[in-house]
Amino acid sequence: SYTGGLTYSTQGTIDIDTFVNKLTVTDDSTGTDDVVNAAELEDGLVLSGEVEVGAQSVIVTFNGVNDTATVDENGNWAATIPAANVPDGTHTYTVTAVDKVGNTASTTHSIDVDTTAPEGPVVFEHTSREDGGTGDHFIRQIVLKDDGEELEVYTIADDGTVSNPVQADTYVSASSAMGTV
Repeated sequence: SYTGGLTYSTQGTIDIDTFVNKLTVTDDSTGTDDVVNAAELEDGLVLSGEVEVGAQSVIVTFNGVNDTATVDENGNWAATIPAANVPDGTHTYTVTAVDKVGNTASTTHSIDVDTTAPEGPVVFEHTSREDGGTGDHFIRQIVLKDDGEELEVYTIADDGTVSNPVQADTYVSASSAMGTV
């Protein structure tokens, strides 16, 4: 046995990586109102963001379904959830990233989806009178289903100009009878 007291030393640098240092999310489909409408959802729910360079993967979990995002060499990621998988309502989705050494990070976001157009007014009846000599019509009254919402009625003239409000006994020529809403 040797007991000469020799000591060896070395110097160096080690990187200790215990977390994903960047994970951002952008809801590309919500426009400016944070609600996805039918037109915005037409090509699917588009999500994107950034993750640390060299990340192994980014997984988007929406309605219990995992979708793998594409990640480029700069850490930009993108995923598109098919429109058929995005029903109306408020949804929470999770984005999970795994970096090059296996650390994970997750972030959760909520999104509102409203692709159903509101119902228009229901016209129950209308009364009109005809100008005896010309065949032109005057709308005298429109009776709508009363659902408590305010209703505005506009007149669209033959030249495309719009006016509001419609006055009682509004004139509508036979050629533009469909022009009054």
